Amino acid sequence: ARAGAEDIFETARDRVAGRLPIRVGVFAPLTGRDGVTPLPGVVRSAELASVVKIAIEHFNARNGTIVDEFATLPAVCDDVTLTFAGFWNTGGTPNLALPTFLEQDLQNDIDSIIGPAWSRVSAPFSQIAGVFKIPVTSYASSAPSLDDREIYKYFTRTIPSDASIAIAFRDGCHVNQWTNVGIISYPDEYGRGFAEALVRTLNEVDESVVSLKYRRIGTQVAYVNEEEVASSVREGLNRLRKNRIFFFVPGSLEMIFEVARVAIEMGLVGPEYSWTMPLEAEEYVLDANLENPGLASDFFRGVGFLGANGRAPGPRWDRLDAVFRQQNASDHATLFENAGEPPGNWPPPSQDVYDVGLTDAGLSSSGFIYDAVANVGLAVCDIRKCPSLDTDLEACPILLDTIRAAATFEGVSGTMDMDIISGSRVGESANYLLKNARPIPGFDRPNRTAGAEIVVSGIWDVTTGWTIGGSDTDCLIADDSGRCTHSDDLGLKEFLFYDGTSDPPSDGIIDDCPLGKYIVGENACADCPAGRSQPNPKNNGGLQSCQACNSSAFAPPGSAGCTRCPRNTHIWDAKADNQSDTGHSSDDIGDCICNRGYYATEWPIEKQCRGCPENANCAGGLTGPYPNEGYWLSPDPVETWVKAYRCRYNWICKGGDGAATCQEKWFYGRGNEESCVDHKGRTIDLQNTNHWCHKGWNVESPMCAGEVRGYWYLDAQAIKCPNGEKRNTEAFVFSAAMFILVLFLFFVINNLIRPFYPVFDAVLLTYQDIGLITLFWFDWNERLSRVFFVFRVALLDVDVYEPTCAIEWGFNEA
Repeated sequence: ARAGAEDIFETARDRVAGRLPIRVGVFAPLTGRDGVTPLPGVVRSAELASVVKIAIEHFNARNGTIVDEFATLPAVCDDVTLTFAGFWNTGGTPNLALPTFLEQDLQNDIDSIIGPAWSRVSAPFSQIAGVFKIPVTSYASSAPSLDDREIYKYFTRTIPSDASIAIAFRDGCHVNQWTNVGIISYPDEYGRGFAEALVRTLNEVDESVVSLKYRRIGTQVAYVNEEEVASSVREGLNRLRKNRIFFFVPGSLEMIFEVARVAIEMGLVGPEYSWTMPLEAEEYVLDANLENPGLASDFFRGVGFLGANGRAPGPRWDRLDAVFRQQNASDHATLFENAGEPPGNWPPPSQDVYDVGLTDAGLSSSGFIYDAVANVGLAVCDIRKCPSLDTDLEACPILLDTIRAAATFEGVSGTMDMDIISGSRVGESANYLLKNARPIPGFDRPNRTAGAEIVVSGIWDVTTGWTIGGSDTDCLIADDSGRCTHSDDLGLKEFLFYDGTSDPPSDGIIDDCPLGKYIVGENACADCPAGRSQPNPKNNGGLQSCQACNSSAFAPPGSAGCTRCPRNTHIWDAKADNQSDTGHSSDDIGDCICNRGYYATEWPIEKQCRGCPENANCAGGLTGPYPNEGYWLSPDPVETWVKAYRCRYNWICKGGDGAATCQEKWFYGRGNEESCVDHKGRTIDLQNTNHWCHKGWNVESPMCAGEVRGYWYLDAQAIKCPNGEKRNTEAFVFSAAMFILVLFLFFVINNLIRPFYPVFDAVLLTYQDIGLITLFWFDWNERLSRVFFVFRVALLDVDVYEPTCAIEWGFNEA
């Protein structure tokens, strides 16, 4: 970003070097796009300004209650402070945000900007702010296209790109065993970037998933024509209607209503369908509630909103919430003096907002916005650490670079790790939230609803996968008992945790069950069955609340979580319910078997399955490797790593056609010693390892070089003995005769021909040279080896014959 402009970022650098405190401005939506109508619901962006103020106060006071690094800043940063420059309303549209920024000459009053919230505003806004070299750090804009540093040079964000949630969605597809997803998207930069990221991730082969049916998720994509929304929505959904799972990336309220109308008309809503949208699209629920609450409720009920979560597990969120509850509304009134219409000042949040607190209000974005302020403060300190700040300003970093490269720290939203290239939060450092919309009970129309509200369903991170919501700390909107009930009031099948068929249990003597258990009837708890787990300390669900372990994990009855199988293994599919691949009931590590292309060195497999050696094949399961043609490996069950060796004569080493060894031959019990299990859990008959070598050669000897009783050997040819394996008088007579014949042949050549025929002597020397070459380990085939016998006889080596019909023949005998 610095290339091509000598003075780039000078303004930002001079602000840090020459004037403190650094002025932080906040841009977020307070109203709808008209700039007047307040946003409905408990999640109001104005409340986020209070979090900015708290973060600034903590940084200035070097209060490490939430971010440890605040308390350990070096002395060189003692004069570094931040100040709140103001809060400005974007209305959720660049048509309001950009005039506000330019007409009020805010570029001279702000050093760093927190916000905007929505990607459609951040894209043009960051470019305009970049003209004045002001870094923009968004806490909620998640469009993948904003990672393009060539276009958005001054944009950074503490929320990951939406491209990273595709992995969480794919994991959800595997949990629910969804094989195909229909994607309908707006064709702008945000929509196309999101859809392309989904297709790319879902179409990848997930090696951790055993079933070939679910390893790759099929996708269909339909883009909506911006100029012909109605007709293109109908055409797109008609093309996607064979799907039951939809991912919807909206771009306008018109598109929302059109998709809702057509989906309801086509019958694409109901318990058998699942719709998911980006968490950023949650804004449209609010807009839809204003314009058409009935249609919003009919369509949005049960729709899942998936995105990054600003509330990480741990004490930091609780500490921020405790500070927020201690605030006084009157102390925050000045935060909104310049926020916009109506003239004068914007009404601040009422006192009851602070009394309720962040946790119950569900302001998960507060974590991202607190960490955004922390990132700016630490970035300014990094500039102050520059040893040549007072003598050679050009040698010091600039503010935007230090925001991107700020040291990793533990924040409210988790480990804050910025990608220095893109300026975005590293996706693996965050966790992800799934929300569901459910209808708001109507009070003015019988049997109808007046819009939709949002509740939390689950949380996902790259380490533990999906965790169901439902405790009093995970549920945004709880009932009187403090529980978050997921039941038929959601209308559609929930993304992960509601089976769409079972009614929730009625309350009885027992209100909830502990970890690993579910409610049976009205007054009893039962252990979740093997292969399922229940991670909630207060569970009010029935059997459907026990979550099935995926294909690479197991759980004993009553488990709070599933235990992953070792590396390169999965659950033995033969234990799936009804012999299908829709689930399993595995409760022990002994059910973990190797993936295809791997082999086990122990059973139970406690460490890992090893990768198949070169020039060999591995059927997975509990089978051992078997060699390719021309190669040999030990036929014994493998106890450590194994290697395939190239044979001297490739035609002697035939290789294997299938698995011939098993880690545990007694795996299936007595009478099945020659059976094993492959990577699909199927019982297979083991091949005979003797078939790895050509007839007459011993597989137990390295590279099939050993003799087999009942054969005699002439050079590289194995020939059956006349009497088979019997070593009787006839066998001795035959062997002696063959020895005499060979010796007589040598005598004739050496004593009767060579002395009298000099030309033959020259030919013999040539044959002997060729005979030496044939002893080299080249890839000779069987026909050539038979011809080479003539040249090896010319070497006059008695070892060309082995009399194994009569006696054992080894090195000493030779």
